[in-house]
Amino acid sequence: MPQPPAGPYGGPQYGGAPYGQVPPQPAGPASGGGNGKLIGITAGVLTLAAALGVGLVLVLNGDDGPSLKDDGTRYTLATPEEVGGYTLTYGNETEDFFTSEEARRVGFTEEGAAMATYAQDESSEDSNVLFFQGSWGTVTDPANAPGEMFAMIAEDLNEDADEDDRVELVGSPSSMSPGGLHNAALSCQEMRPVQPQSGEPEVSFVCIWSDYSTIGVVYGIPGSAEGTVPLNLERTAELASELRAFAQVEVPAGDGAPGED
Repeated sequence: MPQPPAGPYGGPQYGGAPYGQVPPQPAGPASGGGNGKLIGITAGVLTLAAALGVGLVLVLNGDDGPSLKDDGTRYTLATPEEVGGYTLTYGNETEDFFTSEEARRVGFTEEGAAMATYAQDESSEDSNVLFFQGSWGTVTDPANAPGEMFAMIAEDLNEDADEDDRVELVGSPSSMSPGGLHNAALSCQEMRPVQPQSGEPEVSFVCIWSDYSTIGVVYGIPGSAEGTVPLNLERTAELASELRAFAQVEVPAGDGAPGED
């Protein structure tokens, strides 16, 4: 997928890795197809921060993945108009995000994909924003898929980045279980620029979920607008869980769900 242009709300991009690209801003045209480059991070973008949620359980660097059960229900993904106080500013269905090699590593048969940008305050150019990319199909081992995707990110993080745009993952992915996360694995990790530039956030947050039919990546990009409540790893995990709940569209029985005649 060609790198989409930065829109009127975006600043300079930094970072890059497998699985898609930054969703274009509202003025940017949609691009179809995938070349396996993960969402890069865009600085200086929208939203008013959300209040911190409750009910989050954080397990740092745990070796035991979540216990998931395949009940046969299958989903596609849409781009909801609102999630956690963030409003959709751009949404588009596209062909795919994974290359065949990436899909093999993750254990995923991709059937479709969508991307979106969410903001809390479109009138501000310097508050929090969410970038979302999701795919649907069949996931063989969803408990392990987020860890494998973070491994791919770490391998190719700065493959096409200039020296001033290089980023690094902080620590290791954390397995997280925010309230409302049902029958899915969710891991999150911090990311920061190696050489912070003026106007860039000092840290951003990446969350990846996986269940038996969907995989989603959510980037939380903090802003610095006056009055903005700081965005952190826990809040990004909560937003990722809520976005998943609103984005999933159940496939009717008989339309591809397993176990149906």
